[in-house]
Amino acid sequence: MFQIEQGVPIPEIRRSGRPLKYPLLNMEVGESFVCEGPGSRIMSSIKYARRHNATLKYVTRKVDQKNIRVWRIA
Repeated sequence: MFQIEQGVPIPEIRRSGRPLKYPLLNMEVGESFVCEGPGSRIMSSIKYARRHNATLKYVTRKVDQKNIRVWRIA
């Protein structure tokens, strides 16, 4: 039998493993940074950041052959 309870707070999400490579969770709206490397790496990091806070929104654009710029838009 299960006991139903009220008022039990939800614990914070524990981040495991190493720290984030990109400053996605620390950015304010309108800020951006340039990163080098394939876009798939930054895109997986953006997906990770959105899992922790669904209100975060980012836009990426290729600035040259090697670099990608990431903006926080919301």
